[in-house]
Amino acid sequence: MGVVGFAQVYRAFDSIHLTHDWVLADLFVDGAARGRRVGGSLVEAVLDGARENGAHHLRVSIRSDDAYARRLYESRGFEEAGDTGEVVSYRLKLRDHH
Repeated sequence: MGVVGFAQVYRAFDSIHLTHDWVLADLFVDGAARGRRVGGSLVEAVLDGARENGAHHLRVSIRSDDAYARRLYESRGFEEAGDTGEVVSYRLKLRDHH
């Protein structure tokens, strides 16, 4: 099996909270690898990287009808930050800003 999954992240500045955040722009798990906790492992790796690099929040947006992604992020403490009807935004606070 080749690539079983990947995560694409980037740094962003939150001008409302005046913090540097990370945005999880894409999370992909190959269909053959689903159900093997690959998605959770990728999210944990992103969280570790974000914390190690001083991010204040990790943000992600998903399709509203993606129940698997909702469970994945909510099980790790992400809180809903917005819902357009088609897209749900989540945010996880990693540390306080000063």
